[in-house]
Amino acid sequence: MVDETRLEASNILLDKITEHKLDFDIIATTIKENSVISTYISSALGKELEFISIEPIMLDNNGESLIVGSICFDGTVWLDRQFSERENLDEELNNQLKKEMSKSRSVAETKLGQPKSDNYSNQFKDKNVLIVEEGIINNRDLMPAIGLMKKQGARNITVCSPVAPRDVVLDINTLVDSSLILNQPYFLESIEEFYEENKKSKENRREAI
Repeated sequence: MVDETRLEASNILLDKITEHKLDFDIIATTIKENSVISTYISSALGKELEFISIEPIMLDNNGESLIVGSICFDGTVWLDRQFSERENLDEELNNQLKKEMSKSRSVAETKLGQPKSDNYSNQFKDKNVLIVEEGIINNRDLMPAIGLMKKQGARNITVCSPVAPRDVVLDINTLVDSSLILNQPYFLESIEEFYEENKKSKENRREAI
């Protein structure tokens, strides 16, 4: 059963995309399974939907797993600020990071259903790309995806989503040509939090009628 709140968000975002007359050749998303919004919009607009396989990079932190960045299937990587200057890391940590990056990249490649990423080396070349996400909590997934598109020579990149925190939107806008984020709260703990709040609000309106 399709989540009503996501279907509603799909229609609202679709209306805004049409209203803004966004020019694009291809739609992309970092969510492979149950991606209601990107699937709905690509189908409604008759555009190809490309899945960009991204995996988190995790390090052991006193027995707990700590996400320190993410990596794309082609090796495009984004690391949290404290890990981005790898020459300043000690040798043991650097080696651990290198090992985990390699593991995460292999998982990302596997999710494409291809043993290698050779067939995906020019999927965004000279194209206007519309990235559609269910919601954006941070930039960990988007950064390597945007990096991949720029590396391949995308002509134009636009990011669309029903929701993303305001500070994340500001970061996104420094990297892409444009963005269309419908809700920009100061704080957002999870994507489900946003959709659950919308669901409760809708139920309350029904009860009030």
